[in-house]
Amino acid sequence: EMLRFIQLRFRPAVRVSQPQVEQYYRDTYLPEMRRKGMPEESLPPFAQVEERITEILTEKRVNEIFNAWLESLRAQATIRRMTGTREKQ
Repeated sequence: EMLRFIQLRFRPAVRVSQPQVEQYYRDTYLPEMRRKGMPEESLPPFAQVEERITEILTEKRVNEIFNAWLESLRAQATIRRMTGTREKQ
């Protein structure tokens, strides 16, 4: 239920641009695949992983927006601590 709420509440506000996806492919995805030892000739072309990268960037942005929302709720919250014992009725 919570995951569904997060997706419904925050995902519609997220837009990932083509340049962002291309930059992630170039600056993050390819270096990571090379680091894992994948040969150059085996690296998938951009078109093959574009949809997955878009999803990764979307989820990352949803998480950022959700965390900022939680922080704003925490900043607005007032928590009172009740001490002592309850009176017998």
